[in-house]
Amino acid sequence: MMTSISTARSALAAAALAFTISVPAHAQVPWESPQLLAPATQAGASLLYVDYGLRPNDGTGMLLTYRHANAPRGFGLRLAGTLPQDNDVRLSGGVDVAVPMFDHTPTFPLDVVWTSGLGAGFGDYYAIGLPVGASASRVFEGENIWFQPYTSARVVLEGYFGEDRPAESFGLALAADVGMDVSLRSRVVIIRTAVALGDRRAIAIGLQWSPGRSATRTATRPLP
Repeated sequence: MMTSISTARSALAAAALAFTISVPAHAQVPWESPQLLAPATQAGASLLYVDYGLRPNDGTGMLLTYRHANAPRGFGLRLAGTLPQDNDVRLSGGVDVAVPMFDHTPTFPLDVVWTSGLGAGFGDYYAIGLPVGASASRVFEGENIWFQPYTSARVVLEGYFGEDRPAESFGLALAADVGMDVSLRSRVVIIRTAVALGDRRAIAIGLQWSPGRSATRTATRPLP
């Protein structure tokens, strides 16, 4: 257990580095940002407004996500289309997965999962990205509200292809997310919002339609 806690803390510590390390500005948007993946992310389809206007990325658009089972079970799909400032459409999409690490305990208040996936983006060139990291959250539930605040950190290995690709063929990025899922009375409609910082800067806000109040993997913490 101590090894798992130490590993999770090391992964989350990448958030601090994400604020100080930058990559060259490329005409591309990251496929996995914001990540929108936490230990109790619910099954269902989400439609979100996404803004990649925080440099080094450009563009605003829409992000569609789908998860067929509550995280960390199953996998998630995502597809985004943006219209950057130079009027060239950027497209990105991929699949994400989560693996349970450990549940909260009396001495550690968070649920933690490993996160990964594989996706690609198209703009002035092609990019394939493989993120690896961890996500931590805790579910709170009352009679008329359910919400999950979470944070995540990840390292992304990217490969660049095409005539207009950057001079380097591969790149490494660090990022951290802060987000929250909120539902009133039921989990049929969930408000989702997240901010990604570091090398994968973006902000997203939207709604998710969920099949219903299916059980989450971890126990919830009642509101006072």
